[in-house]
Parts: sequence; structure tokens; C-alpha cells
Amino acid sequence: MTDNVELAARGYEAFARRDIDGLLALLDPDVVFTSLIQESEGGEYRGYEGVREFLHTVGEVLPDWRPEMVSAEDHGDAVLVKARIHVTVPDSEVPLEQVMWQVLRIRDGLGVRWDFFRTEAEARTALAAPPA
Repeated sequence: MTDNVELAARGYEAFARRDIDGLLALLDPDVVFTSLIQESEGGEYRGYEGVREFLHTVGEVLPDWRPEMVSAEDHGDAVLVKARIHVTVPDSEVPLEQVMWQVLRIRDGLGVRWDFFRTEAEARTALAAPPA
């Protein structure tokens, strides 16, 4: 496993444990984080406070939300991640799984941008574009 893929794996482990400090230790203080949850508002979460806000929002809306890294490809300054999200639909007992894709941009051993996508094609297109 490459250092970059290891960084992504450690990030997912921290996500799954809801270990905010563990996750932040892997990210640049100015990290930009996008989410499908925030997609309709076109917003981004910025910096450590933004990551905290994202995790807080997810925890309130989907208390048992749990991500799992299925696979990861090292692309030099980025990692392409296929992930599976496990959650129970609120006010029901219906389990739901969703596959999503992310591109984690890395600089100096820390995540500087983490973008979520619905499809592999969207993620690969973003991966091929110059970093924002």
C-alpha cells in the first residue's frame, strides 16, 4: 500500500470511528471538503472547522452513518477512492448502502482537498483536471 493510499485508509478508519482529531491529523488546516450532502447548496466545508461541521451535520441527520473504503488507486498527488456508505433510513429500520467515489488531493503528506462524487466517471474526470 502506498503512503497516499495508507493516508486515505487511515482517514476512512477515523471517519468510521467518528474520531475527529484522528481525521484532522491527516488533513491540512486549510483543507477543502465537499460532500454530496451539501451538493444541493453548492457549498464546501473549509478548514478544520468545516470538517467538524460536516461530521456534526452527518451525525445529526444520519446517526449510524458509516463509511467503508472499498478500493483506492494512487495517482501521485491524489487518491481515487471507491467507498460504500452504510446507513439506516431515518425513522425506519431500513438499511441502505450507497457506493460513492472520492478524489483526495494530497500535498506534503496531508489531505488538502476531499471531493465526493456519485459516479466513477465523474470522479475520474475530476482526477484528470488540474487541482483546484
